Amino acid sequence: MVFLDFDGTIVNLWPRYYRAFCMASGAAGVTQAQYLAAKRRFPADGKLAEHLQVPLPDDYFSRKRGLLESRQLLQHDTLLLPREELISFFGRYDCRILTSRRREPLFREELARLGLEGLASQAIVLDPDKMGKKEYLQARFPAGCHVLVGDSEAEWEAGALENVRVALVRSGLRRPEDFPLTGRHLVFPTIAGFLTGYRGRGLELWES
Repeated sequence: MVFLDFDGTIVNLWPRYYRAFCMASGAAGVTQAQYLAAKRRFPADGKLAEHLQVPLPDDYFSRKRGLLESRQLLQHDTLLLPREELISFFGRYDCRILTSRRREPLFREELARLGLEGLASQAIVLDPDKMGKKEYLQARFPAGCHVLVGDSEAEWEAGALENVRVALVRSGLRRPEDFPLTGRHLVFPTIAGFLTGYRGRGLELWES
């Protein structure tokens, strides 16, 4: 089965994270381009804010957490590939969206807004406070060989599982180079690049 992360993989999350940072910190005068460049270098918000010379209020992290899954900011998410291409891939292969969200109803609202309501039954929503993706795959899919596509440490660490192959894309918050890569990890510029490669070679991608 192919599991695809949502935030940073299927949708562009940069506008949402930028606005959450500015709103939670009270930062003024920081452009999205400046935020993106700095966030790539300093993934931890403490270091990021220090680099941008933005003092973080005591309630910054709680405010940011609420904002990231607010209906207001979720409206800024856009697809990173044509909707029809993703739907076609799901029609051809056994796939699931595997996302970490604390407010599942708003995630399903977002699917509908993006024209992906037809994939709702193939979406698995994990509460990140209760279970990570590695733990989920280990518990629910211990047999067979599976592929996990994503942009973050949550996907990278699943490569430690014997039966999981990981495709890391460059469209999210973290750079694949931030993590030690093994033969179970491959890097693609975008999800579209992964879909093209998988259509052509399937699991053989990890054998070359």
